[in-house]
Amino acid sequence: MATHANSAAGDLQHRTRLLCALGFERDELARHLPSDVPIEVCGPGAGGIDRWFGTRADRIGPVRGIVLVGTAGGLAPDLEAGVAMVADRILDRHGRTWTPTFPTSPSARRGAILSVERAATSPAEKARHRAASGADAVDLESAAFAEACEARGWRWAVVRGISDGANDRLPDDVSTWIDERGGLRSLALLRSLARTPRTLAQLPALRRRSRRALRAVALATPTTTSLGIARPPSDRESEAVR
Repeated sequence: MATHANSAAGDLQHRTRLLCALGFERDELARHLPSDVPIEVCGPGAGGIDRWFGTRADRIGPVRGIVLVGTAGGLAPDLEAGVAMVADRILDRHGRTWTPTFPTSPSARRGAILSVERAATSPAEKARHRAASGADAVDLESAAFAEACEARGWRWAVVRGISDGANDRLPDDVSTWIDERGGLRSLALLRSLARTPRTLAQLPALRRRSRRALRAVALATPTTTSLGIARPPSDRESEAVR
């Protein structure tokens, strides 16, 4: 029985792929997932998704399923930063809709994710997206990801951690801090801090929220929850993400 369970776990872990946009997301998720779970970084936005599918998708072989993971902004007023949400629908600004096809945690919160072209940084902008679409969260990649998976006949899901709630404000130029491969542009961040020194005070809270959100994502992904292999965090880990 144990041998069968271990074999099943190995099959799921090695054939279920996780994809995220940012290197920080990959590094944080890796702290909470089994070490042999494959997590790849595509870079931000639809461009990152398109590049990854154009250069990597045909090389990785058959997959049991692929899950887009990472952070998103909250649009629903009751969707607090630090929680995970499993997408039950993906929307874009042209009215197109996709429905995920890969099974995910039945206990996680579910909702619709709207994909847009630029980060929603202000409560007013998030409120407009909510009013126009009815979506619960907003990101930059999910629509392109869903479209690419559907084109290849892959089963797919999206699990997002909420890094900023509907009433949280992000630095206006936060998108410029990330390069096309999902890495940090240190000089762009320093320029941003020089232009707007108050941004420095926002960074610790944003990092804490993002880390809590990504830990929640790790616990909600099919790789861990489908086989019940997610381990509870230690007291030290719980304290570290507060």
